[in-house]
Amino acid sequence: MLQLNAKIIKTGTLFALLMASLMACTPKSEAEKMSYPELLDRLKMESAKIEAAQPNQIDTAMVNRFGEEVKVFAKRFNKDTLGSIFFWKAIVAEQKIGQFNQAIGLLDAFVIQFPKSKKVAEAIFLKAFITETGLNNKDQAANIYQSFINAFPTDPLAQDAKLLLEQIQKKVSDDELIRQFEEKEKEAGSK
Repeated sequence: MLQLNAKIIKTGTLFALLMASLMACTPKSEAEKMSYPELLDRLKMESAKIEAAQPNQIDTAMVNRFGEEVKVFAKRFNKDTLGSIFFWKAIVAEQKIGQFNQAIGLLDAFVIQFPKSKKVAEAIFLKAFITETGLNNKDQAANIYQSFINAFPTDPLAQDAKLLLEQIQKKVSDDELIRQFEEKEKEAGSK
């Protein structure tokens, strides 16, 4: 019995080592193998295709691949400012086709990759907005809006974040908000 247990442990250890070595040898993605000019050209081409297409004509797999390639580009060529531009194009593309979780993942990656960017505040605000409107998760959106307000109280989007947070906290529906806005416009026009 003792010999059998030792044999099982030995086999398990060998299997774990084999799996670890296989994972270490995982081939690089196509984007990781490309030179700077090749990857840049590919990103430009894919970006143009995505931007030109109507939302119902966009290939979801291509958009997801584009997002992954953008992350590779930004990581490999982290001094290149085009990385942040392509990030935004990928985020917009994911939103355009309703891939809200992927858009949020890219926003998170953007904040990590470009922590000193002037667009960090916008990225966090957009994450809250997508969480609220795309994922319809009002509670999580409220937390993100509040974090945004705390971190960026003087940002131009802070007022919008406060209003959207207030709307969530008061549980005002979008229809009610539109009605209130129209009433205010009507009152302002009659003065």
